[in-house]
Amino acid sequence: MGYMNYEKQPDAIYTPDNTIWIYINVENEKYNLNPDGSFEIWLIADLSLKSPNNTAVPVSGYPSVIRENYPATRDPEEVYLGYYFTLSEGASKGEYTVTLTVTDKLADKTNTISSNFTVE
Repeated sequence: MGYMNYEKQPDAIYTPDNTIWIYINVENEKYNLNPDGSFEIWLIADLSLKSPNNTAVPVSGYPSVIRENYPATRDPEEVYLGYYFTLSEGASKGEYTVTLTVTDKLADKTNTISSNFTVE
């Protein structure tokens, strides 16, 4: 996976043991420019998942903190995030809602996106 390099799951239909990937481009993030041309970003991402009966499904590893320095060769306008999780084999069939909230700590701004997928 890289910037704009991912394989879309066009029908958003999965089986319980599939890995579900979430890819987002981070636009207009604030960054600290370092004297050598590298730059620092500081994001907090929180992912939540709701089952077909609207109960929370635990997803380990969240919230996650991304506080990194990127080299001067990297374009600050091409920052992306990739997250994944795997549902358990006993996951309920039906439509799930995944919500990703990203906070840009340097800009003090938060955005939330949601999407649905189906488990058959």
